[in-house]
Amino acid sequence: MPDDAVVTEEGVKEKSPAPTNEEGAKTGEESPASQEEGVKEKSPAPRHASAEDRIKYLWREDKKKEAIIAEKERYIAELELEAAKKEANTGKPRREDFDTEEAFDDARMVFVEKRVDKKLAEEKARQRAEEDVRQRRQLWEGFDETAAKLDPAKYPDLDKAMNGDGVRYSGLSSEFVRTSPVGPQLAYHFYQNPDLATKIGIMPIYLQTEALLDLQSEIVKSAAPRISGAPNPVTPLGSGGGIVEKDPDKMTDKEWQEWRNKTKKIL
Repeated sequence: MPDDAVVTEEGVKEKSPAPTNEEGAKTGEESPASQEEGVKEKSPAPRHASAEDRIKYLWREDKKKEAIIAEKERYIAELELEAAKKEANTGKPRREDFDTEEAFDDARMVFVEKRVDKKLAEEKARQRAEEDVRQRRQLWEGFDETAAKLDPAKYPDLDKAMNGDGVRYSGLSSEFVRTSPVGPQLAYHFYQNPDLATKIGIMPIYLQTEALLDLQSEIVKSAAPRISGAPNPVTPLGSGGGIVEKDPDKMTDKEWQEWRNKTKKIL
């Protein structure tokens, strides 16, 4: 019977419990639990049946590293190429393209001056665009102000006309109506005659311009107050002392003598 076995009252043999870590430390032996923990902490190294298998494994690992490095180098090369293209597109001079430092400096100076001129041109274009928008806004405000002064009884449905309901404008016609001093009247005319707007809209640009200008002139003339071409009325005798506009043959002797005397004075 082994020394570590004991007999219980039932007669069953049991082994004494395994020594703990502390007991193992006292005896200088490691417990099975501590041995298992040590195995878990260590990462298992690949095992190969032969040296040839080991060499093949290391070769594959090297190839993986080389592929990763090659991919990174390719990506870096693409970035460098893209940067070079951007630099070439801007026309920025490069030192390697010049034989002397002086030539390189001159090229850089020209490059900077061109960049400055380009920026100034872009700024001027931006300012012109803003000015065009401001002027167009003022003209459109004038369009609304002119419409507000028109007689609603004379221009019924003017709001529909100003919105272009049922009218097919060309780009030129629409801009012309909006900026004309009689724009609302033009819009109302096209609202009443939509076929005319369509007819003008399909004309060449120069014919559109002529037709719109002619129509504008007609509206301006019709809106102007009419001046009568009749002569001023005759002033009767005794109301101002003017010359009597009467046939001399029908005058009495006295009237004729007065008329004659006045005529001599005028002459």
